[in-house]
Amino acid sequence: MKRQLERIALVIMSVILVLTLPSVPAGAVNNEIEYLFDLSTDADYTQSVAPGDVITVTFTLRRTDSSESYTMYGMQNEITYDATFYELVEDSITVEEGIESRSLKLRDEFSTVYMNFVSFSGGEEWAAEKLIGSFQLRVIGDTGSAVIMNKKCFVSTKDGQDKYASTARDVTFTVSDYCVVRFESNGGSAIDNQAVLPGETVAKPENPVRNGYTFDAWYANLDRTQEWDFQTDTVSGNMTLYAGWEADGAEQPSAAPETKTSDGGRSGFLWLIVTAAVVVVAAVTLLLFRKRKKRNRTGAN
Repeated sequence: MKRQLERIALVIMSVILVLTLPSVPAGAVNNEIEYLFDLSTDADYTQSVAPGDVITVTFTLRRTDSSESYTMYGMQNEITYDATFYELVEDSITVEEGIESRSLKLRDEFSTVYMNFVSFSGGEEWAAEKLIGSFQLRVIGDTGSAVIMNKKCFVSTKDGQDKYASTARDVTFTVSDYCVVRFESNGGSAIDNQAVLPGETVAKPENPVRNGYTFDAWYANLDRTQEWDFQTDTVSGNMTLYAGWEADGAEQPSAAPETKTSDGGRSGFLWLIVTAAVVVVAAVTLLLFRKRKKRNRTGAN
């Protein structure tokens, strides 16, 4: 019975680690090894496309400080794209053996293809240049350009506490010379889109109006923590600016309250898995105890 419980507990803990290790943010940067998270398509990083075109994005992990093979313990990459410009082609995600992947819709207009690897057997031998996986996107935007980005990407050290030094190379696809800048007024009066050349600044629009609120500023992110500077900040692709507001007669923080954890809600999911695991272990223990007790009674009779 003891051995059975140990095996069951081991399986459950392995599942928990697979689900949670990639969501644990790596700590300090270890410069002993360096990596490049490399996205490409047809060996190119910028390309002109037309609406309806299907593009294949390839993710390769390269060790840049050496050409020798090495032991990989864990890595992750959230390959993020503008879902108003691209749509994921169904069943197009392919990954190398041992790589886990899934597609996630983020809170704003972005989506991500999540790829990760975790070793539970003391690491795995990887080549200095390793193809991780690929997927296809269909271009649905008809104006501007959009970057496909490496986000929250890292290679972890053996103990999982730190991460190795890394850089990232993204890819950009362009439908037209001008980028579309959208203004999300968050309940205020509508603001017209702007067409802006890459590398240029955005013309500051008139402040939107909202009953019961005073306009604060425009922000580059949904949580409204990165205020946009119309004098110095420049456009690199299609984007959205978000209006910040303060309620009249009450002090309000400039940043919107968090509605999800920074890891996309995986921390809450972690507690759900841990709780479920405890319940399963308890139930199995009780079941095996009852079976053993029944056998003892049968033997006594």
